[in-house]
Amino acid sequence: MTPSVLQEKSILSIGSSTTTDPTFLSISEQIAVQLAKDILSGKLAENDKLSEQKLAERFDTSRGPIRDGIKILEQNGFVRSKPRLSARVNSITRHEIQQLFDVRAQILGLLARYAARNATPDDLMALRKNVEHLQQMRLETSGDVGAFFVQSHMCWSLLHKTAKARRISAIGSYVMGSAIWQLAFRDSLLQKTDDYPDDKFLHNWCELLTAIENGDEDKAEESARALVGVTWGMIKDSLTYRVVSSNSGPAP
Repeated sequence: MTPSVLQEKSILSIGSSTTTDPTFLSISEQIAVQLAKDILSGKLAENDKLSEQKLAERFDTSRGPIRDGIKILEQNGFVRSKPRLSARVNSITRHEIQQLFDVRAQILGLLARYAARNATPDDLMALRKNVEHLQQMRLETSGDVGAFFVQSHMCWSLLHKTAKARRISAIGSYVMGSAIWQLAFRDSLLQKTDDYPDDKFLHNWCELLTAIENGDEDKAEESARALVGVTWGMIKDSLTYRVVSSNSGPAP
């Protein structure tokens, strides 16, 4: 069934879930997320034109937010544009996406190291509370998988706060597109499966929490990188038939 305009505008809902994402997005960012999802799913193919007028009608908004949303997509490699011409969709290879996750692993590993070094008792209490909530959600067989991924995002947000390394966090947001990539990936994954991640995902979160609580910087960095690796393992499977292959590097 074709989504209604209202459903199209409610981009922060996840699949059929009504869970609200904790990350606030502007209208332009919401549009960028939806179009990124369309590109990753193949609804928008390589070289397809993005007509500002048609998109404005689709999302029931003016052309200004559409133009800004397209700029966000261009900044994150989803589209290319030239003056006075409609933007066109880029091809996105799985190898290119893996590069993003490789960089993400390095950045989040470094943030985890800073978190182990700088965490206050209040930081540790908040992080433990959220990881324990993640554990509880995993035990609920009839729970909301979309909400589980939202909760995981909350844990990462707390890690950024605990690290107290704003410059590194800013670089991480730039690499992953200020949540544009993350939300598009998550929805692609949820279209592929209704199951929770395997136990390794939660085990890595618990290891990361313990390392931060113990002030073990090396273990915290190792655990954060391993967690990103588990996430990439889930993502690459969800994109196997959605994103073109690449000969520019080894298949993951």
